[in-house]
Amino acid sequence: MTRPCLFLYRISPLVLSLLLACAPHAAQAQAQRCAASAPACLSGSLIDSTPLTAPARAQGKRLTEIQGISHLAQTRLNATLSSSVTLLLRQNLHSIDPDNRLPDASLHALSAMMTSDITTAVSHAFRNIDQTRLLSALADSYARQLTSTEMEQLIAYYGSVSGQRYLAFRGELNATLGAGMNQLGTHAFVFARAQQPDSALLAQRRALISMSSLARQLQAAGAAGLVKPSGAAFGLITEFLAMQSGAQLDQINLRYAKDLERFSKFQLSAAAMNQARSEWLWGQESSALFTPALKQAEQDLALDQQKWRNLAARSRQNTASSPH
Repeated sequence: MTRPCLFLYRISPLVLSLLLACAPHAAQAQAQRCAASAPACLSGSLIDSTPLTAPARAQGKRLTEIQGISHLAQTRLNATLSSSVTLLLRQNLHSIDPDNRLPDASLHALSAMMTSDITTAVSHAFRNIDQTRLLSALADSYARQLTSTEMEQLIAYYGSVSGQRYLAFRGELNATLGAGMNQLGTHAFVFARAQQPDSALLAQRRALISMSSLARQLQAAGAAGLVKPSGAAFGLITEFLAMQSGAQLDQINLRYAKDLERFSKFQLSAAAMNQARSEWLWGQESSALFTPALKQAEQDLALDQQKWRNLAARSRQNTASSPH
């Protein structure tokens, strides 16, 4: 009997963090620059720090509220938590096994232990992050990056029947892809070539992924020259998500099939594009809020590092003493 052709993939922490656009090492460097210089900064460039007028601030707050996007703060927290765990795992694995000499079984056991310990430490540290400050920063980013007319247009749209349906679509899509990315960062992905969908279905799923908030933020930031995202990394993650989260994406596509053309047209509007750009800027600017939590997690993990080193040392001894 011919065995099915299986493919096993594990997304590297670096590639995943490129897509998340909020890797902790970038966040820490960003926060250090911000603390040392301006009231806010981005990749060495200052974000407009002109004092906001009361009407502009009120509009930004209203735009935040009408979308019901307290979930954006939680999404931001979840994304940073995931990339923090991934980066800390990579850093500590490299420190313990710099030459990649641990056998696969030992490396798997060590990685599992480290992932559990690091996730616990980071989750505990992140409980202290103030989501209210995150949302307030988002409202200010809207007020700075969008014109009054654009904010009025967006508020009116999100308050309409069509806009409410769009928000429901966006929420489902973001939740599906967020869960998919978290799984890709922590679990191997196995699929059979025979299970790969046809090109038309894959294209449909890719188009849906491109409508997600994260994809649109990267696109808007790239169009504005604020970032140069890796097209290869983005394309790779899109392909994995199109297969791993395919069933959920197909369900979303089916539910909103009659709306997608209208949603796409809205997303291409100047107001929507500028909103996506302002959300990307908010993600970068808010990095400073995560720095104390990340430092706390690193301090808490100091007690676990000797345990990890002991496990790695025992694995090396067992490998050396085993008959060849």
